[in-house]
Amino acid sequence: MPGAPQNTVIGGASLWVMSGKKPAEYKGVAKFFTFLSETDRQAELHTKSGYLPITKAAYAKVKASGFYKDAPYLETPLLELTVDEFDKVMGVNARGTMLMMQYGARRMIQAGVGRIANFSSITAYDGGGTFSKIAYAAGKAAVIGLTRGGARELGQYGITTNCICPGPILTEQTKQYPPEVFATWNAGRAIIKDGLPEDVADAVVFLASARSAWVTGITLDVNGGILIRG
Repeated sequence: MPGAPQNTVIGGASLWVMSGKKPAEYKGVAKFFTFLSETDRQAELHTKSGYLPITKAAYAKVKASGFYKDAPYLETPLLELTVDEFDKVMGVNARGTMLMMQYGARRMIQAGVGRIANFSSITAYDGGGTFSKIAYAAGKAAVIGLTRGGARELGQYGITTNCICPGPILTEQTKQYPPEVFATWNAGRAIIKDGLPEDVADAVVFLASARSAWVTGITLDVNGGILIRG
């Protein structure tokens, strides 16, 4: 719409009020917008759901609290992403995985056998969205690439290299979110049960065992059928 304000909400979205309504309806809309945009409310919704806050005041409050130091992947969408922020997330996921693979592989080569199981995320395939942004998705996709490269290079030494992509897992951290938020992460799942740490652990046990001796370079989805890849 020519001349209209664009991207009125932090992160690129917009709130619109259409013309042609009754004055009483506009009063109700104004009250709703006031309620929705309260700083404390937006800060709480953001930290519990992963969705971006709709006001800069709420974003500033959350940032000042140190929340993003523990969850940097929740902070920045593509159009606001800086190189430093991107490097920080990639450093943890890509460089950190590479260093651990390198450290472990050198010792496994001496032993003549080994198992490497990396951790990616369903985010590597869905691009982020509800609970993460593009940098986190890219970092987790890099883990898959490292896994496949490691499988090619290390197989000659008797080392298998595989990757696990968990979906939403019910942990002490995710239990802090309201049940309705956790339910949105599980939308569309085929198996009607919550993912548990034991589900991921069982996948690791298989990939670390002798039974997986001829399995390498795979990405094992542990997500209850939320994402079913061909």
